[in-house]
Amino acid sequence: MSRRKVLTKPLRKIALGDMNTPVKLLIGRLGAPFHSINIDRENVVVLDPWFCKVETVSGLTLFGQSNVEEIITHRFTGRFLEGVTTDNMIEYQNAIHRIVTIENFEQRDQYLVLNCTARGPASVEVNQA
Repeated sequence: MSRRKVLTKPLRKIALGDMNTPVKLLIGRLGAPFHSINIDRENVVVLDPWFCKVETVSGLTLFGQSNVEEIITHRFTGRFLEGVTTDNMIEYQNAIHRIVTIENFEQRDQYLVLNCTARGPASVEVNQA
């Protein structure tokens, strides 16, 4: 009679108390292709505030569409929201951040982890996307 050993992997944990930073989540559709800066402002919904944990990331580069390297500057972790895509953006500390990748944390529909790249100040007209 053989005994089977159950292997369990440690779960990553997210504490709700860490999600205390308010950011604006700009949910809408782009008015032009992927890297464009124009958004159809009539169809943009601003979720303000969306409380999340903000981490500054260094040394992380991901490949986006068409093997374009994206340098990740911030990681936002917050409650799960249906319909968030890489076309959406985040305004944090008066700067616009473009969402590069989205992770549904442990596939439980509880938390989202958004890897973002900073675009620049929100006060500059070209960055208001």
